[in-house]
Amino acid sequence: MEQENKLKKTKSAVIITDDEVVEEKKEANAAAKQKLDTAKKIEEKLTNIGSIDMIKKAGPDGHLFGGINKKALLSEVQKRLPKGSLEGKIFKVLSVKDDSDSLLSHDIKEVGVYKVKLNLHTDIQVDVTINVQAECKTLL
Repeated sequence: MEQENKLKKTKSAVIITDDEVVEEKKEANAAAKQKLDTAKKIEEKLTNIGSIDMIKKAGPDGHLFGGINKKALLSEVQKRLPKGSLEGKIFKVLSVKDDSDSLLSHDIKEVGVYKVKLNLHTDIQVDVTINVQAECKTLL
């Protein structure tokens, strides 16, 4: 007895031609090329920015009142780019290093300069310098 595919019986699936397969591959390649081009443009912009300043409340010893996590770092970088530039799961913070080039395994908790490695594409990563500064209050 021959078994029927449920999709075939309900006509939910459509058989496509070889030409349609080729067209789908062309569209997929074009989309992949566009993502790569966008990542290259973002890499260039981030390289030209130099460093990004983040002002946070800190105690007199330079310890921050609340740490800066990877999500906050990514959000700060997004502010410097055109809206919608860093979208999707591929865009993420890969690592954070302090000024002595030690890899941080926790949030940023001190004032200082940090190197943040961002993943923009499977083939493109970029280093961004984040300068965390203490918020200064002026006394009147």
